[in-house]
Amino acid sequence: MKLTRLLHDARLVWDRWTGRRLVHCEGADCSNVTITGQVQAAGRAAVPRPAQASFEGRAHCDHEITWPAAACYRLRDVSVVGGDGQIFLPDGRLFSVCPWVRKMWDWKIRRPIHLGARCLSGSYFHLLGRNHENHGHFLFQYLPRLIGAEPFLSRDFKVLIAPGHRPWQEHYLKLLGYGPERIVETSQGTVQVLDLLYVPLLSGSTPLGDPSIMSELFRRLQAGAQRLVPEVGEPPEKGMAVFISRRDAPDRKLVNEPELLELARRHFRQVELLVLSGMSFEAQLRAFARAEFIVGEPGMGLSNFAFFRNRHLLCMESDDIAKTPGWEIAYVLLAELAGNTSTIVYSGSPRQTNRDWTYPAAKFGRELKRLRELSPP
Repeated sequence: MKLTRLLHDARLVWDRWTGRRLVHCEGADCSNVTITGQVQAAGRAAVPRPAQASFEGRAHCDHEITWPAAACYRLRDVSVVGGDGQIFLPDGRLFSVCPWVRKMWDWKIRRPIHLGARCLSGSYFHLLGRNHENHGHFLFQYLPRLIGAEPFLSRDFKVLIAPGHRPWQEHYLKLLGYGPERIVETSQGTVQVLDLLYVPLLSGSTPLGDPSIMSELFRRLQAGAQRLVPEVGEPPEKGMAVFISRRDAPDRKLVNEPELLELARRHFRQVELLVLSGMSFEAQLRAFARAEFIVGEPGMGLSNFAFFRNRHLLCMESDDIAKTPGWEIAYVLLAELAGNTSTIVYSGSPRQTNRDWTYPAAKFGRELKRLRELSPP
């Protein structure tokens, strides 16, 4: 694997040194590329957030999202290169209909080396791309592409994933009904694929795509999670909360977490602190299943909302409500679309240089009191 990567890196350096430029293909203008159907039409929708509206004392608090049109492409006899799975057509052009690809620097994109390349016959769906190592991106930007493409896929197709991440990506795919025999890893080098199905990024104004696709994804993930851990489908314990910790993270630590945890224990019947790095996926599901409230900041831990309904997310973020919305919006929207409710609260102050931060304890106490006052008995 290391030798393969070194060879492709050397090829990249050689192409840069000799001035060989990448040529992009941004549509089906090649005999090897056809469009099999439309995955989503461009659109917009307002996602209601009634809990946030009540918390702020407003009549409505809808969040409008937009998303682009996206098609499913069939590509014949193409090269898939590196962990990001860049697709090269037989004429040497880079297939770049996806915004993710177009945003990359050309000089960072490895080129194919056909000598010794592995060849895959049969039909494959391309589930690779940038940020493939991130659970949140995989769940909410990769898997919707697969869900949207399923009407255009043959019964015997397999899923192509990035090398080195199979254990956890296979776990999520299994919840959707894809067994290990249908999952194939690529390599850091070149893989020749004779029949490849591909859907570009579906997201628009937020990391989420068409709400109908997202809702179907969450429905199936919840069904799969319930088969794995039956407690997922049971009602939560009233007044029970989990507090997601980042104390074991390299950055973005909540400096005064112990103080906030103590405040939470004054307002909820029971609070469990979760350090997710030390927990199996099944253990995380069981902890979330018990809780009526989940408290945390944007990050992998909040991804677990995809597997549940009828919980409440209290999402804590730095800065203030006037900031440009970031991933906190994506996480509360995924919670809402999955059948939960959500509230965002902001610290009112920026993060430190290492992205650690502090949330004002007095403010947090008032917000917890308000949240509990609005909670049904």
